[in-house]
Amino acid sequence: MTARIGIIGYGEAGRAFGAGLAGAGATVATWDILVPTPGGAAIRANAAADGVAVCAAAGDAFDGAAIVLSLVPADAARAVAAEAAGHLRAGQLFMDMNSVSPREKETGAAIVEASGARYVEATIMAPVVENGVASEVLLAGPAASDAHEILSPFGMVMAVVGDRFGAAAAVKLCRSVIVKGIEAIVVESMLAARQYGADGAVLASLQKSDPEIDWAAKADYVFERVLRHGRRRAAEMRFAGEAVSDAGFPPLLSDAIAALQDAIADHAEADPALFALADYKTAADRIGAVLRNSGDNDDAVRLRKTG
Repeated sequence: MTARIGIIGYGEAGRAFGAGLAGAGATVATWDILVPTPGGAAIRANAAADGVAVCAAAGDAFDGAAIVLSLVPADAARAVAAEAAGHLRAGQLFMDMNSVSPREKETGAAIVEASGARYVEATIMAPVVENGVASEVLLAGPAASDAHEILSPFGMVMAVVGDRFGAAAAVKLCRSVIVKGIEAIVVESMLAARQYGADGAVLASLQKSDPEIDWAAKADYVFERVLRHGRRRAAEMRFAGEAVSDAGFPPLLSDAIAALQDAIADHAEADPALFALADYKTAADRIGAVLRNSGDNDDAVRLRKTG
C-alpha cells in the first residue's frame, strides 16, 4: 500500500498528520513557508524524525501527489489555495483542512477547481496533539469520498457530511463558538478572580456544580492552549463570526471571543516566558501585573473604588 501525499504547512497540525501518514506507510512530502528562514531548521529536524521529506520549493510538494493537504493558519488558507492552483494538475486532489468559514471554503474551491484540480473541504474536529493522525475529520464536496478512499488506509478517521462546500466548516465553526467561547470565559474569569483572591472559591463552586470536570486542571489546560495558540484561535473565531453573520445573526460573541484570544496572544508574544508556565495562577498573576503596571485595567480599578 503506497501513496504520495503532499502537506502544505508543517506546524503542529501538519506534523501530526504527516508523522502519522508516514508512519502508516505513505510517502509524505511537505513544504512550509518557514523552510527558507531560520525557523526552517526545526521543521527539517521534525520532518526527518517523522520520515517526511522537506521540499526545496512549494511546487515540489504537489509533484506526483495523489492528494495535497493544506494545514496552514486560517488567514493564510486562501493565499495557499491560490498558490496551489498554479501547481496542481487536472484531477489532482487538494484538501483544505483549515478552520475558515463556509464562504471562504467556497471561494477556495472556486480557485482550485479553476485549475482543473478537485477541491475537498475538510475540517479537524479533535485536538491533534492528543489524537494525531486519528483526529476526527469531516469532509465535504463532490470529491470527498475520493479523499476518504486515499487517506483512510493510513489511519485517518473521516466522515463525509455532504456534497456542498461549506457543510463541514459550518459544523466546525458553530462548534468553535462554544469551545473557544468556553476557553475565553475561563481565561477572563480566572484573570479577574485571581485579582480578588476568589479563584479557588470559583473553581470549587464549579466543581460542585459539575463534578465530572476537573475545573482546576481545565483552567491550567485552557491557559496553556490560549497562550500558545491564541492568535490562531482568534483568526478562526473571526471566520466563525463571518459564518454567523452569513447566517443572518450579529456575531456578538464570536467577535468578543476573537478579541480576547488576540489579547492573550499579545501578552504571550510580549512575554515569551508565559509559554513555559504550567498553571493558570502564575500566568494570570503575570498578566495581571502587566495590566496593573500599564494602567490598562483602569475600569477594574474604578469598579473596586466605587463598587
